Amino acid sequence: MIVHNIEQGSQEWHAIRYGKIGGSSLKELMVGKELKDSAIFAEILSAQFEPYQEEYQFKSDAMQHGNDLEPQARLFYELLNDVDVVQIGWAEMDNGIAGISPDGLVGSNGAVEFKCPTRKQHTGYILDPESLVKDYFWQIVQYFVVFDDIEWVDICSFRPECSYKPFLDVRVNNDTEIKLTPKNTLKISEAVEQAKYKINQLKTELEKWQH
Repeated sequence: MIVHNIEQGSQEWHAIRYGKIGGSSLKELMVGKELKDSAIFAEILSAQFEPYQEEYQFKSDAMQHGNDLEPQARLFYELLNDVDVVQIGWAEMDNGIAGISPDGLVGSNGAVEFKCPTRKQHTGYILDPESLVKDYFWQIVQYFVVFDDIEWVDICSFRPECSYKPFLDVRVNNDTEIKLTPKNTLKISEAVEQAKYKINQLKTELEKWQH
């Protein structure tokens, strides 16, 4: 694993991630399609043909809202659990194909991911905490794919306006099972193996185009 201590959101950060699978794009690779038919394939392949160029990065209001609240969520988490959250810019698999920008690393074997959703979404997560894991399942899986020593990930929903429960924290480990669809229940460890297989498939296919 390669760790880059750079500022998330900077142009250097965008350049490092260019042409690679991040936590939010792994889902696109894992859909039930042939590799070349997946939404991510053409995007990753095209980056092999053209160097990175600095460009304007669009941020929706929801994205900006999440970025603004993340430091507050991190502090809330640290005080609640009496821990320090370490920030890094980008951690990458040795094969250079996939990586993740973690919201935070905790101790020697933990990580944390913060979400700052809408009022309706946050209430939904309070009513059904498993739905929080389900919504970000493949992003959580990416932590276990990239970090060999990660044993757990806390996925958190932060909504400071909510008087009932502003902070929801769900811990996920290798044995966690999530019902992704009415017919499909998947354990994190199984999903990790599937993801690694698909990533290796992608690496092999990209190498064909480089010759």
